[in-house]
Amino acid sequence: MKKLLVALVVLALLALGLDRGGVYVAERVAGSSLQDSQGLSERPDVDIAGFPFLDQLVSGRYDRIEVAVRELPLGTGAGLSLARLDLVLSDVETTRDFSRIDVGRARADAVISFADLGDLLGVDLSSAGDGQLRVSRTFTVLGTDVEPSITVAPTIVDGALSLSEFSVNGAADAAGVVTEALDELLGVAVPLQGIPFDVELDDVGVERDGVHLSLSGSDLRYVSPS
Repeated sequence: MKKLLVALVVLALLALGLDRGGVYVAERVAGSSLQDSQGLSERPDVDIAGFPFLDQLVSGRYDRIEVAVRELPLGTGAGLSLARLDLVLSDVETTRDFSRIDVGRARADAVISFADLGDLLGVDLSSAGDGQLRVSRTFTVLGTDVEPSITVAPTIVDGALSLSEFSVNGAADAAGVVTEALDELLGVAVPLQGIPFDVELDDVGVERDGVHLSLSGSDLRYVSPS
């Protein structure tokens, strides 16, 4: 009886090792396929959820696959990048080699760093709490340098990031000098085209690490050309 129990334990460990080894290989293969299908410069990190994995591989059906991309340039010509893009794919069907990936639902969270967006706009940005940005910049008003308290509520307008909804507090805005300057700095919508995986913008928010974009999609297909 003891020998039988030992044998069963060994077989279970071997099966577990095979299953986990299969996940590792599949995640790399899936990552390479997604890299090719989306034209990414680097292979994204892929995490296939669920156990046992081999049952999912045989059926070609997966409940949840997580994808993470870091430092993703946007093809907008504005020099803007996503610090990261975290994608959750649900109700997934694939070919055995992951050359075709069909997705029932997708949701994503993308982050634009304060530094990257601030460099683009020519201001310093940080979180002001309550989903708003704090803008820091020195202005000259009637010959005096002032640094007013400026907050912005970012919005999505026609697929672009808009920062035009700002307020100026804590300094006299003589002759509208600060407001006029901010209109020029923040009044231009920042294009966000070029986000991969065919997910569309739903909402925007501000957290301590940057501007967060919420995206989603359904009935998507990713096909590797290779």
